[in-house]
Amino acid sequence: MLNPLFHGPAGAIAVVILIAFSAPVLLVLIVTRHRRAVAALRHQTAPELAQRGVPVPPELLGDVGGNRRITDLRNGLVLSCTGVGAIAFALTLPQHPAWGIGLIPLFAGLGYIVTWLLSDREKSSRDHG
Repeated sequence: MLNPLFHGPAGAIAVVILIAFSAPVLLVLIVTRHRRAVAALRHQTAPELAQRGVPVPPELLGDVGGNRRITDLRNGLVLSCTGVGAIAFALTLPQHPAWGIGLIPLFAGLGYIVTWLLSDREKSSRDHG
């Protein structure tokens, strides 16, 4: 016999809430597992290539430095625009007491953009100095 919590409209709401909160967790677990599998494959392949005397391509080792700058800029722009959109949405509501929630992604995005700008300056000073 099922728990009485899952009968009727309250049960349907409970199931929807359970699914809504477990879906992101499940998605993160799937992505994390995939990334670990890919990393394990890379760590296995690089020594095998080195033993055979074949040069290991830099793409196999993962060029973190160049990709991180692009990722910082992309994350900054996406988060900043999300924050501005959340603020604009909240301001269109008849009573807009929650517009400040949009400041969280806005400032997180601005932080990423500042990181991107600082890493650009650091890279150019290393190249010229």
